[in-house]
Amino acid sequence: MKVTRRRSPSAEGGPREATTERSHLRSPEGLIPPLAHEIGNLLAAMRLAGHLLGGPLEPEDRALLASEVERLAAQAGALLALLRPLLAPGELARLAPRELLSALRRGVSDCVPEGVDLTVASGRGLPDVRVDPDAVHHALTALVLAAIEAVGADGRVRVTAAAEGRRVRLSLADDGPRFGPVELGNHTTRGRALVVELADAVLRAGGGRAQLAAPRRGARLEVWLPATPTGRRRPRA
Repeated sequence: MKVTRRRSPSAEGGPREATTERSHLRSPEGLIPPLAHEIGNLLAAMRLAGHLLGGPLEPEDRALLASEVERLAAQAGALLALLRPLLAPGELARLAPRELLSALRRGVSDCVPEGVDLTVASGRGLPDVRVDPDAVHHALTALVLAAIEAVGADGRVRVTAAAEGRRVRLSLADDGPRFGPVELGNHTTRGRALVVELADAVLRAGGGRAQLAAPRRGARLEVWLPATPTGRRRPRA
């Protein structure tokens, strides 16, 4: 039996474009049903993969299928981790972007398939942000995993960071399929578009947001986080 990895449904089909700039995005409570449905789909796929693992397989196919189970488990775990910040936002704390990006790099390092090129900026020299650290970490993790899934084999995912005014902007760019004219917030949203909507809801609870851009190639998502006031130094007496 030959096992091949398939691209997720959200990465198939023609080009789409999405934006989180809509006044009628679903409330956090309204996102629970599609979130539960998405997790259910991942668990069903894991169950099928587990059933196939119990059958006769070539060593190469068994290793590939086991890797697929780990990938599905990582995606389900990333979505489940969004439940707490989605329904019960935590306390805001001062956090250095370099710490945030370092934790992101560690968190997804075991989920990057061979052939996928993932680069995460260091975040050095940027002003601190005031966020719910747990919520932002899980939102970024879910977004990066969704990007990795979208690019498929031999794809590229880039996470860069920059200070802009009173905010810090994190840009997630990849060479996967673009989001087309279908906007977020409708009741059929699923896959990567749903992850973006979930992340945006979580970030907005702490004063941030996630906004889809429209690059000429690939897909790009911008995450905005509120920077902490730097304050002015007092003149010496």
